[in-house]
Amino acid sequence: MPPRLRPEEDKAAGIVVAALEADRFERRDDGRVQNVRDFDVVFADGHCEPLEVTTSTIPELKDAKAKFKKYGAELIEVPALRNEWSVFTSIGTQFIGFDVAIERFLLALEASGATSFSLVTDSYDDAGITALALKAGIDFARGTPNFRGRAIVFPPSDDRVWSSDHEDPGAHVLAEVERHASDEGNRRKLGGRGGGSSHLFIWIDEETFRWHDITDGQLPKRAPRLPSEITVVWVVTRGRDGSITGWVFDDVGWRKI
Repeated sequence: MPPRLRPEEDKAAGIVVAALEADRFERRDDGRVQNVRDFDVVFADGHCEPLEVTTSTIPELKDAKAKFKKYGAELIEVPALRNEWSVFTSIGTQFIGFDVAIERFLLALEASGATSFSLVTDSYDDAGITALALKAGIDFARGTPNFRGRAIVFPPSDDRVWSSDHEDPGAHVLAEVERHASDEGNRRKLGGRGGGSSHLFIWIDEETFRWHDITDGQLPKRAPRLPSEITVVWVVTRGRDGSITGWVFDDVGWRKI
């Protein structure tokens, strides 16, 4: 495991130890041997429970954010524009040649008389403008007359709606829990516990919108489908203020931590 991930893993283990009122955690995975669980949670009576820590993320989004950071420009001057435009990039944005692509898109948009564009709702209206939006990798744009001749560029984001509805609360988090719980590597590392509890800890990457389920939503109404190797699941993220919040599922059901 890369050293840069160790502090987050240690923080996860600390959360579990505190919540369970255990004595301490001991690292098992030192990076020298494959298929070794990350930690043992050690209790005052001497018994141990295995703990594996993983992360739920969207690799394509992380890659897109890295490209945006390397691109570096958050304000583009385009003197020919009549408006100031807010443009929202996407996972598919190619930032090489972006300035030229966005200028062509926005000039065509203004020439059509439009002051906003959504790839979801407007793509059928003008095939030419849609093609320019796709080339620029723009999902949404909005123009205002406040300042003319420039575009404010926003970084890529997870554009899916991740806060589950009241009829199926926590559905997106449940899906991630079941995906990670079914992973052969996680199952193998947590197997052979000898009848005790085994813990899978999932950091929900706050750069995606899955964390809305935890920060804004309700606890799930059903238990996750877990393999026999995993008995307890922790799902944790950081809220808007940076504080850590999450849920745990064990033999008594879901609860907040």
